[in-house]
Amino acid sequence: MTEINHTVHGSSQGIISDLPEGCERVALHTQRDSRGEFTEVFRLEWVTSFEPLQWELVSSRPGSLRGMKVHLRHVDYLVLLRGSFRIVLRDLRPSSRTFRTTFLIDRNSDSPREAITIPAGVAHGFYFHEASDMLIGVSRYWDTDDELQARWDDPVLAGAWPDPRPDAGPAAVSLSIAELEERVAGTI
Repeated sequence: MTEINHTVHGSSQGIISDLPEGCERVALHTQRDSRGEFTEVFRLEWVTSFEPLQWELVSSRPGSLRGMKVHLRHVDYLVLLRGSFRIVLRDLRPSSRTFRTTFLIDRNSDSPREAITIPAGVAHGFYFHEASDMLIGVSRYWDTDDELQARWDDPVLAGAWPDPRPDAGPAAVSLSIAELEERVAGTI
């Protein structure tokens, strides 16, 4: 049976443990004044799991979906800059206490700003409710060999996505979540 934990929003100072084991949620603090706002998005002292080597800016249209995918060797550090999205996380690591658990996180521009780290072995996908920008730091340079894709509509994820027919892009992916689990088990 699949357990789905749903975290809607909110965060306190520091790391929160309502994510897959090894994921971190980091509260970001914004300084506001008459000119606008200033937010630090990363300090090495904030996270224990990695050091970023590359940063990526992802811009997405309303109704688009990116994922599901899993990395075998690198960690992601992501920050929603503008818009709103749902993150679906599925722990594929057999040694993890949250193995085979699916987590949903909904974030928007009105939510408290935070960063989320996603370790190797945790499958993830993003559905964008509106035009959105996301900043992603990665612990290794981008490499297609470290990015395994699975079906976003795999039955194990039933009910996870808010739109039954999102724009999932041109890639036709045939791997199931179970097949991703097998590959992760042999690597991580």
